[in-house]
Amino acid sequence: MGVKLPVTDEDKVFIIEYLKTKDKKLSFKLAYGDDTDYKVSDADYILERSAIKKFIEEAKKSGTDLAKNIYREQMLMGSESTKAKAAKLFTDLFGDQETSGDVFSHWAELMRKAGAEIVIPPHDKPVTLTFESFLRGDAHLHFPLEAKIKLLEAAGAPFNDRDPNAKISDLQREALEREDRELLILGGSGVGKSVLGGMFGVLELLIPNRSTAVIAQFYKHVGNEFEYIVKGAKTLFPKHWQTAFPTMKCINQQKYQDYHITSLWGSECKGYSASEQEGALILGSGFDLVICGEGDLIPYAVYNRKILRSMDRRAMRTGPGYRTGRSVLFTTPAFGEGAASGIYTRVMNDTNDCPEKATYPRVPWAESTWVRSASVLENPSYDRSIYESRKKTLMSEDPDAFFEQYEGQIRKRSGAVLKEFNRDKHVVEIPKTEELKQMRFGIGIDPGSKFGAVLVGMTRERKYYVLGEVYNEGFTVKENITELKEICAELLSPVVGSQSWESVRPLIEDSVAIDKASEQKLEIEEELGLTLNYSQLDVMGTLSSLRQMIAEEKFVVVDSCNRWIKDASRYVFKPANKTHGNESYNPRIGEIRKQYDHLLDGTRYVIFGVMEHLDPTVDLPAQLSFEQAVNQHRVTKMREDVWGYNPPQRTMYD
Repeated sequence: MGVKLPVTDEDKVFIIEYLKTKDKKLSFKLAYGDDTDYKVSDADYILERSAIKKFIEEAKKSGTDLAKNIYREQMLMGSESTKAKAAKLFTDLFGDQETSGDVFSHWAELMRKAGAEIVIPPHDKPVTLTFESFLRGDAHLHFPLEAKIKLLEAAGAPFNDRDPNAKISDLQREALEREDRELLILGGSGVGKSVLGGMFGVLELLIPNRSTAVIAQFYKHVGNEFEYIVKGAKTLFPKHWQTAFPTMKCINQQKYQDYHITSLWGSECKGYSASEQEGALILGSGFDLVICGEGDLIPYAVYNRKILRSMDRRAMRTGPGYRTGRSVLFTTPAFGEGAASGIYTRVMNDTNDCPEKATYPRVPWAESTWVRSASVLENPSYDRSIYESRKKTLMSEDPDAFFEQYEGQIRKRSGAVLKEFNRDKHVVEIPKTEELKQMRFGIGIDPGSKFGAVLVGMTRERKYYVLGEVYNEGFTVKENITELKEICAELLSPVVGSQSWESVRPLIEDSVAIDKASEQKLEIEEELGLTLNYSQLDVMGTLSSLRQMIAEEKFVVVDSCNRWIKDASRYVFKPANKTHGNESYNPRIGEIRKQYDHLLDGTRYVIFGVMEHLDPTVDLPAQLSFEQAVNQHRVTKMREDVWGYNPPQRTMYD
């Protein structure tokens, strides 16, 4: 295959011609415009000016990969005629390549062995079944339950590294068999929800031209399901997975996240955070299946306004009772505030507490919802002794937490938000110097007329310590930051051996978080002499994660932080709304009262906005004073003068 690049000046059309054997010639005409929306006639594809150079480099390097990407985009996003044409060109171009052919053969063999069914919707004329039929939507693949199980077992499900003989559980089989539009699985922590989400994702990825989204409030929850999808996809195509899935990214770093898989047969799976700016992309997308990780952390309004609309765009009948445009929500119940609780409340109200009445085919498919609560004991691998121990403790201290975390039941909340916080368990003395030296540090700031800031330490085991606090009312920014510097210098002086801000600043210079909406952030940045991380986090989601850390004793507060400890008991829910006129009563608990929250907000900003993404500390060389460094240099020089080199063995001078 040859590639020609007859590029004239920057504002004109350039053409790439792919020449193929068998007397076939494939061509694309591409154009781009400047500030005006200038379009060249007959141009099928538009490139921005910034993409030209990169495009040409990629085309010279691999015209085949470029063509694949264009075809896939056309098959997923193009008009009906474009999809059909792209499907034909795709198979013509890549069908006889050795690795691609191997992949297609392997894919077909997987479908045959599993017992996949071909569903042909009614047409005005007969349909000839080819692979192109699937790509352009003339025919659809359907997996009966046993076909799903065979494919998932071949993919390595249930992905249990500790028990290679583990089998797909009855709960997971039950969920995989459902065809309702919405599936809501309320499961205790450890019941296997993320694994089940990965199973759904693997199956969708195997069906040509399917578009799947994994959506969660935070990227770490997106990653929970996505890692299993990646693992399953690689296991199914062990020899040629890079050809079968040209795009396979599963990245979650502090300032860069990318979850994306594309397949050779036109399917795609992409991850989104509903709390990030990229979440706006959900509105313009359409998905055959949406997998919602920790669905009770996703705001109900986001589900109704964004996620449902993205499902509507791809809703389509693919056979008798089989549809696309579905959602699967997995969650450990949080506060009874998120999308999962909203759906649950809606179903219970509509069916008079008989959720089975909302399932398909009892109601029209578009209105159908299957609700399932699951105890952790439905996971055959779960240790029953742990369950009994937690039951004994929590049923006397916090029954709501037990039923949510271990039985998967939604509980209506009132009173204190951080009920799990117990002064006897979670208030501790300042860690010793050796413990401090093994921590990473960060600062969270919630500024305003009431200024709150916390210094937080994270151990190698990811246990968080609130080490210090600053809380003031009516002070200037300069006064608040001066006090913050003094607190940090005092608390961290054992780590660096000096009680000055300049000495401790390197320990926290990349880990200071502040409310993105603050009007004082630039002034605070200048006073600190540091670049801040701007955080805009979902309140309910981060509080739910904080509650879980407290319950697992992975979060403590040093006893000198009196204001933080006092605010934890004063931070409460608003009372539930009462009935007004003809409006229906909403039994879900309302918002959190906006009081006594400044130190808690600062804690959320630094842990979930920054520190959660950091790696724990590693052993570092001991720090030397200036005098020690001079003496070490003197001894080293003396050794070189005497021996002609610096002997590696230790001596009395070390």
